Amino acid sequence: MTEENNMSGISECVGLDMDEKVLSPDEIKRISEAALFAAGYPLTFEKLGEVMGIPQERVREVITEYKKEYDGDPMRGIQLLILGNACQLVTKEVYADYVKAALGVRDGGNLSKASLETLAIIAYNQPATRSYVEQVRGVDSSYSIGVLLEHELIEEKGRLDVPGRPRLFGTTEAFLRTFGLSAPEELPPLENNIPSPVEEIPMIDGLDEVLSEKPAEAAADEAASVNPMAQEAENAPAGDKS
Repeated sequence: MTEENNMSGISECVGLDMDEKVLSPDEIKRISEAALFAAGYPLTFEKLGEVMGIPQERVREVITEYKKEYDGDPMRGIQLLILGNACQLVTKEVYADYVKAALGVRDGGNLSKASLETLAIIAYNQPATRSYVEQVRGVDSSYSIGVLLEHELIEEKGRLDVPGRPRLFGTTEAFLRTFGLSAPEELPPLENNIPSPVEEIPMIDGLDEVLSEKPAEAAADEAASVNPMAQEAENAPAGDKS
């Protein structure tokens, strides 16, 4: 079933007249809430506006105010997230364990310390190349980047215009949902800024030899990420946000 069909069904459920163009803020809130609850995934302001027959800017304005109501109500077990040009209803992190237990969801897929470190570097310096991440960490980070791509926490954002044209990575919408952010700019400030390289190291022959000269401690940390047994024993889990 397509998203358009889903939204059409949602409109019927909430008793929406598709020809209605004048909606009060409370009506927009109720319709949006019903649609978001039924969808279970982010809906764009454009799609919600299309369904209600109103400009997406109006939807964003009302949803932004509605989010303040959610944020200011400690009795709610869910929260309203604004994710760029979309929004979503999600459970509060504090109740994640109860939700998992109720749904029979097993813990798993937690990120290693190495992967979390790599994610932080990319998040605060995006778009960033693998070579930049490795300069900051002092260790080969191919495996950690692969894990983050698999978890859809980062994605390719293009190519750097230098010899070798290395890939640029940045965070995804899934990253924002996981950490309860509306945009990367909402990341909390760092106590110590991640150092910026003097220049990007292009992906050329001989780079592996340069990067192999890494601190022993960092190398051991990355090795633990590759070794599942070591990861289970040594890496502290990072709980996913529902």
